[in-house]
Amino acid sequence: MSSAAAGAKSADPSGSVGDVATALPGSQSAAAAGKLVGAWRERFQGWHDDAEAQAERMRESAAAYDASDYRADVEQRILMHRTGGGY
Repeated sequence: MSSAAAGAKSADPSGSVGDVATALPGSQSAAAAGKLVGAWRERFQGWHDDAEAQAERMRESAAAYDASDYRADVEQRILMHRTGGGY
């Protein structure tokens, strides 16, 4: 998920569109290209931020799952020891 976030951030195509604004200064196309650049940068940054947040939630969830699994294993071992059971 983190690599997806990095991919979204690096995939921002706004740089090429910005060249249109430079090539056609003062035109309606330049103004529209400038707005598009801003919209794309915002959108790709948003996708990046959302993917990073999701990756962090997944890491936290995995850590919680591992901790829970570990606690269950310890409790099972204690129970087996107390009752004389085995695996």
